[in-house]
Amino acid sequence: MRRFPKLLFVLSVFTLGACSHYSDDLASLDGVMKSSAGRDYAAVSPHDIAPAAGGPVATGSINTFLAREYYELARHENDKAFDYKAAKQYTSKAVSARKGQLTAPSKISAYDVPEERVADLTRARADLIAALKSQNTPENAATLAKAQAGFDCWLEQAEEADEASHYAGCQSQFEQSMASLTAPAAGDATAPTYQIGFVPNGVVPDDVSQKLIGDIAHYLLAPENASLALTLNAPVDTTGAARVNAVQNALVANGLPPQRVSIAAQQAEQPAVAGYVQATIIGAIVPQQPQTNIYSVQ
Repeated sequence: MRRFPKLLFVLSVFTLGACSHYSDDLASLDGVMKSSAGRDYAAVSPHDIAPAAGGPVATGSINTFLAREYYELARHENDKAFDYKAAKQYTSKAVSARKGQLTAPSKISAYDVPEERVADLTRARADLIAALKSQNTPENAATLAKAQAGFDCWLEQAEEADEASHYAGCQSQFEQSMASLTAPAAGDATAPTYQIGFVPNGVVPDDVSQKLIGDIAHYLLAPENASLALTLNAPVDTTGAARVNAVQNALVANGLPPQRVSIAAQQAEQPAVAGYVQATIIGAIVPQQPQTNIYSVQ
């Protein structure tokens, strides 16, 4: 019995130490999100596009908006709900999005959700994934981020809640965001745009992006999409050329004719996200440009 208080103290210290890493990350996010750059996250692109519902929307990279949404969730769980497990998860996602890394919606299998709630969540996640693939355009970035954060919040609280009213706010955010997405105009060179990620410090597309590349090729190979083509855009750096070539090769390996894939220089008004290659479906075939004139490989 005399050893129990000492053991309890050791366990308490260990627990606090385990939480310190996410606390440090959350504190570092405070400085970013409260700075002028953090507050101005909605002004990534110089132009606003009016959605179908009316009114201007912020445009830019979805990762920028996801970082903000997950940061707000982390702060709520840490400061008000005192759910430190959820706060740690949302902090990790905010940090990943801030770094430009692929930050996918949470998987339902990761939660112990009551069986009667699984069907609705499964449909919702499928709809979200489809929207992230087909409607990830600059004018939809902020709305998609809200939809994804709303879904993750809904899923996390559906595991804990006794009544549906406990997660109704998160579900409503998801549903309203999904309903307000704007469909890309036919032939619009800015849509749909996909972000293709890579293995850490490498030039090989990661597993999720390998599947995405296959989906893009399959879509473009459909007879009704014969007039569409794809343009690839990557940051101008030492790995940009290798990564964009890897994506082009993967598309061709999936059956897409090389003449339907062009490589474009980075546009100043819509810079490619660091670490990603952007693949944009366009309404007309663009002549392929010499790659050596676009990237400077050191």
